[in-house]
Amino acid sequence: QQQQQQQQNGGHEEKKKKQKKRVYALKTIDFEYVNEQSVDELRNEISILRTLDHPGIIKAYATFERKSNVAVVMELCSGGDLYTRTPYTEEEAAGIML
Repeated sequence: QQQQQQQQNGGHEEKKKKQKKRVYALKTIDFEYVNEQSVDELRNEISILRTLDHPGIIKAYATFERKSNVAVVMELCSGGDLYTRTPYTEEEAAGIML
């Protein structure tokens, strides 16, 4: 049957890949709450973040800027909110980064 399929496909074997659905985070920053100098710094920081590729740094995939806000499509990091967890000790942070 495989040989018959190859003949039907011009001798090439076709393999269909199952694509995994990816889930992303979208961070939106409203310019109403940011002064003009900070908006420029924010644009620069996002630009730098998009160039970085390190397992310890969140990945920014795309940005969409409007008149009133900027949205950043980012890697989703599940596991809770940094504001609600107990802070890392210096030793714990060093262990994570190494």
